[in-house]
Amino acid sequence: MLTLIVSCQPKKVDYNPFHKLDLNQKCSVYFIRSEGDWGNFEKTNEDFVLTDNAALKKLKDNWWLSLTDKRMACGFGYLVFITQNDKLVEKIQINEPCGYAITTGGWYDFNEGYYDFIEVSKISKLNRPTADSVQNAFRQIKE
Repeated sequence: MLTLIVSCQPKKVDYNPFHKLDLNQKCSVYFIRSEGDWGNFEKTNEDFVLTDNAALKKLKDNWWLSLTDKRMACGFGYLVFITQNDKLVEKIQINEPCGYAITTGGWYDFNEGYYDFIEVSKISKLNRPTADSVQNAFRQIKE
């Protein structure tokens, strides 16, 4: 008799929300604060856009998220809109204090260490009306 042993542990799946970006194109990543809990990074840097290709490559190379089964109702500190040629290619909803992010690929673990890959010297701050305009423009668009 053959016995199969199946692990009850959920399999971790890595996902990079920046993988669709072709950095030879016009790429922008908007970090717009939302109504959820804000971590230190969100409080300090507020709303901004990142367009520098070297800085975007750093995110593309390092933001590998691990799939999670945890679900929380903490809201989101940042809504992140990843665009190429002014078209939305991915949206990330992040709650750093609660430790999760949601993308088109599912729910993922997220920790503040991911923010270490953002070159703060390369960000361009957005005023609140501009941030609201960006959020409204991309809110209803499907990836």
